[in-house]
Amino acid sequence: MKKITMIEVLIVIVVIIVIVNIWGYYKNANLLSNKVKPLKPYIFLTEWGEKGDREGQFENPLKIAIDKNNNIYVVDRDNCRIQKFDSDGNFITTWGSKGRTKKNGPELAGLFLLPIGICSDGSNNIYVVDRGNSRIQKFDSDGNFKAAWEDIASFAISADEKNNIYVDDLLAIQKFDADGNFINKWPLKLKESGAERGVCDIRLDSSGYIYILLYANTSDFAAECIDDIKTHNSYIFKYDSSGNFISSWGVYGSEFNEYKDYINSARGIGIDKNDHIFVAETGENRIQVYDPNGVFITEWGTKGTGDGEFRGPVDVAVDSEDNVYVVDYENCRIQKFAPNPDYKKTNDIEGGKNEN
Repeated sequence: MKKITMIEVLIVIVVIIVIVNIWGYYKNANLLSNKVKPLKPYIFLTEWGEKGDREGQFENPLKIAIDKNNNIYVVDRDNCRIQKFDSDGNFITTWGSKGRTKKNGPELAGLFLLPIGICSDGSNNIYVVDRGNSRIQKFDSDGNFKAAWEDIASFAISADEKNNIYVDDLLAIQKFDADGNFINKWPLKLKESGAERGVCDIRLDSSGYIYILLYANTSDFAAECIDDIKTHNSYIFKYDSSGNFISSWGVYGSEFNEYKDYINSARGIGIDKNDHIFVAETGENRIQVYDPNGVFITEWGTKGTGDGEFRGPVDVAVDSEDNVYVVDYENCRIQKFAPNPDYKKTNDIEGGKNEN
């Protein structure tokens, strides 16, 4: 019988070592490829829109509103029109064209010059802030003209459960009934600062509390609230329905980098049926979510052109089924998301916040 030499033993050992290393390499590679990625709080459902002036196309989409039937209304700013879609993004109708006027009347209905705000009331009436003509126009859900309120140069607009309408007036809030009759006005009590300030959005929750999204640190607020997407401070003020200050959050001033939870150049907010506050944080290309007291809950989004990515999200709205719609400004589209049930289960089990 042939004796096994030392060289042969060494060869066998080397072969075994090589086989073990190869097996370990592929095992680790497989584990890495199958590694569970952090769950996102909201999952992408669909998107619609592209740059253009045809049906379903946009030229700088700016604001969004949802009626009681979950139809979607988009302010197509540079096309000077409103576009209406169903909740899946199917085009329904459009109305509006460019025109300058200081007069009122049905023959001038639907003429817009810089439409920048929109809301719907409990009767599915649609209100459009026509800033260039310093007025608010009221339509039914099919775009038929109903009324116009003159000499109101606002940025933001919202409605409560009683169909009262709230608009900004420099650093104050005005309240009207559904026919445009003045009810009340109160100033926004802001901290003293040399920074310019202005209102970017107004939303009301189910209890009638009013949330004001403000914008600071710019020498030309009127222009930058509409177009400029840079690093500036944003913060949210909460008031009751009588205009009494309740609370605020976000960062005010020039030292926001010292804070963990700052809001960078936000342009729009939305509120769901549980009174969670969704913030379209334009400067960070993400959506942040807070509870009614301003406590951070979660976030999602990053810069890009893919599903769930944004290039300048400027507004956000939530329908009655908790679907979230985001106006993706520079990508000229609307993205729709739904709550991730697996994220919620994980969050409930862990008993805390699950960040993506």
